[in-house]
Amino acid sequence: MDGAKGVGMDVDQGTAFGTWTDPCSEYFYGQSFRDLVDVERFAGLDVLDVGGGNGLLKTLLPTANVTTVDTDASKCPDIVTDGGEHLPSATPDVVVLRYVLHYLDLPTAGRLLDHVATYSQRLLVIQFVSDWESMPTKRAVSAGTGDRAQHLFDW
Repeated sequence: MDGAKGVGMDVDQGTAFGTWTDPCSEYFYGQSFRDLVDVERFAGLDVLDVGGGNGLLKTLLPTANVTTVDTDASKCPDIVTDGGEHLPSATPDVVVLRYVLHYLDLPTAGRLLDHVATYSQRLLVIQFVSDWESMPTKRAVSAGTGDRAQHLFDW
């Protein structure tokens, strides 16, 4: 499928993750953020992008000082560590969790949110929602045992 890069192959493609040019991916990883968020409000702010992988948020917030934290070194984040344990050296103006929570079970997600609250008073969460019927597929994908291509079409 030429227009749906990532479908039918390993979606976690290091620094290329989320940069596919098909209309669905462009909207999901780019335009939807611009539709939801007034990017000018982030000008000059220190933003901690927890679980931000390859730093795609930096392209969406070009006037902010974005630091990316992720466990996946292949995505070349600024800091390779678990966002649920990371303590920034300076208090960020805002923490962003963008498309992160679906990788976590509920207790882990709760611990992450509690941890972020220890060092930041401003948190922006952007998360897609799946219907209950697709959740078994999503759980399998997050555990690394499911068909990623199927999940892309579930939402």
